Amino acid sequence: MSPLRPGDGETTGTVFELDEPRGLLPAPRARSESERLIPMINVVFLLLMFFLIAGTFRAAEAFRVHPPEIEAEGAFPNDALVLLVGPDGGLAIGKERLAVEAAMARIGRWRAANPDAPLYLKADRAVAVGRLLPLLARLRAAGVASLRLVAMRRREPAP
Repeated sequence: MSPLRPGDGETTGTVFELDEPRGLLPAPRARSESERLIPMINVVFLLLMFFLIAGTFRAAEAFRVHPPEIEAEGAFPNDALVLLVGPDGGLAIGKERLAVEAAMARIGRWRAANPDAPLYLKADRAVAVGRLLPLLARLRAAGVASLRLVAMRRREPAP
């Protein structure tokens, strides 16, 4: 279709040429630096929320413990008191390495505040049972009535 020109057809009055199409919307204005960052900040915030909800947080431990493996499953509360026994027989609660007497004193204070809560024992699989028996006797003497052994669920071999 050709543009309208003066004198074409039966039109009288002013005639406009439409050689250049013009939009009905105003030209977009330039965005400032902060306006361009807002979508990226939103995406980062959503990723942060996803990982906070999907992730599991545990307190850091004083040393790495490899507990024995089992086939059963069970729940392990995040707020439990966990006594770590390292491969060398060393003791720790959380990030703090403790001597036997200091560990028993701390467990005694915890028992006074939480008389019905169980104590979780996370012992390395390399620790011999003979090394654990004296510790268990001391825990019983400290008033620990409920003790739970922490173990890892056995992983299925890859096919």
